Amino acid sequence: MEILRLENVSFTYPGQEEPMISDINLSFSQGEFVVICGRTGSGKSTLLKQLKQEITPFGLKEGVIYYKNLSIEQYNPEVLTSEIGMVFQDPENQIVMDEVYQELIFGMENLGVDYNSMRKRIAELVQFFDLDHLLYKKTYEMSGGQKQLVNLASILLLQPKVLLLDEPTSQLDPIAAKDFVQLLQRINQEFGITIIMVEHRLEDILPIADRLVFMDKGKIVSQGDPRLSIVEAVADSNQLFTPFIPSIPKFYLEIEKNPTSTDVPLTVKEGKDWIKQLQYPKNIAKEEMVTPLPTNILLKGSDLYFRYKKNSDYILKNVNLEIYKGEFLSLVGKNGSGKSTLLKVLSLLVKPEKGYLSYNGTKTKAIKASVLNEEMAYLPQNPKAFFTQESLKEELSFHAIQLNLEEEAIFKVIDTFQLHSLLYRHPYDLSGGEQQKAALACLLLSEPEILFIDEPTKGIDPEAKQQLGMLLEQLHRGGKTIVMATHDLEFAAKYSTRSGIMFNGDISTLGQPSHFFKGNYFYTTSINRITRETGNREAVTIEEALNKWNLDR
Repeated sequence: MEILRLENVSFTYPGQEEPMISDINLSFSQGEFVVICGRTGSGKSTLLKQLKQEITPFGLKEGVIYYKNLSIEQYNPEVLTSEIGMVFQDPENQIVMDEVYQELIFGMENLGVDYNSMRKRIAELVQFFDLDHLLYKKTYEMSGGQKQLVNLASILLLQPKVLLLDEPTSQLDPIAAKDFVQLLQRINQEFGITIIMVEHRLEDILPIADRLVFMDKGKIVSQGDPRLSIVEAVADSNQLFTPFIPSIPKFYLEIEKNPTSTDVPLTVKEGKDWIKQLQYPKNIAKEEMVTPLPTNILLKGSDLYFRYKKNSDYILKNVNLEIYKGEFLSLVGKNGSGKSTLLKVLSLLVKPEKGYLSYNGTKTKAIKASVLNEEMAYLPQNPKAFFTQESLKEELSFHAIQLNLEEEAIFKVIDTFQLHSLLYRHPYDLSGGEQQKAALACLLLSEPEILFIDEPTKGIDPEAKQQLGMLLEQLHRGGKTIVMATHDLEFAAKYSTRSGIMFNGDISTLGQPSHFFKGNYFYTTSINRITRETGNREAVTIEEALNKWNLDR
């Protein structure tokens, strides 16, 4: 039974000549789980917002959207507010109250739900979500995963028929993201709620999706069963969709000569079952070569402690870390483990309460601040916070003037980062990947020795992620020392030369990615999970797996 339908829907933002989405014809069935993907700027979020009238952006809309066979304009706004709910990308943007209980009742109060009904709904939902321990917690004290859980719970208290989600896992660590996706699956199966989800990270979503919709340049390019869509994309050499294929099915398609949609593995269990059928000879692969680490210590943190408030808990506790000149270090760990705070302490944005830092063997207190500012560069999670000028060209010029640089320095980074087509655009109008490149270009004008990057892949599509990875790899090969905090395990495994996991304010373990991720049970890649019991063919990245598994096939 159809619940939503879009007929010839187009939308154009003010001041733009071309529509952001064009001639969209799409329908959704009751209880269906649909995933919409595509490159940044393809119109996914704009399409999603057309279905939620309260947040539909200002602009020219054409076409008709039907909900239960009636145009959405014919409905009382309160009905649609209750029956079509939405969870946003950033949990912070949706929470309005400072206590969980208040946040849960906020939406119901605004819709005029009576007191007894509110108590009954909350009692049921708290049991279902196991929220007892969070009910009276301050919302600003919660982790990203907990905030997103509260956002979802707040929407479900309104008893929606349709749930819209705009990249809800992009801010979450791998374990919190998996928990959130499993909860969505349960909601979809147990309550029959229609779920329409925009997402870049498809690894956990595709196994539970009924349909995959791919968009590009404001149009629907393809839609259908996820497994069939993957096989057809490879068969048609669809370069737009190929970067979005998760590592397990991508590995299968590279190995199998005659892949079929019914056999494409989407989960770790399916991947392990497929590998068992290959009848591979164990221990045929060559032993791995261990790359020696650099030995020159560039930056050292000793006995570091830090907290944001005097009477609060320590975020960092007795951290000892040596960063070697020319290495690419990645730090992983759950939300709230201290990764971002450690980057800020190491880059001298905040001072440790206890302990000290030394740079090239000299304590940082004994080095001029101006020297250290030129030697270190920090890129925050949200690159938008970095920009202050009206165009990228003005932004680059502004930073060059601050550094007393000649115009040649600007031309050099423009060429290095291929920014020619973006120079006269406002930085806020750039895509997530373009903003990352632009901010990096500005930072590297000072030619810093060490670069700190916080969650660089957050919210960017796989193609932009690949471009960013190649750019960081180029910088690393050119001698830059890079320290990165990330939730993206595959990205860390592929590009970094050393990885560590943070737990309870300290770094638990450090090692080269090929060994570090193989030694982990939870914090490891999907490729490692499916190849773990294959002797010397065990791999961490898809590139390593293909190298080992193509030896005799």
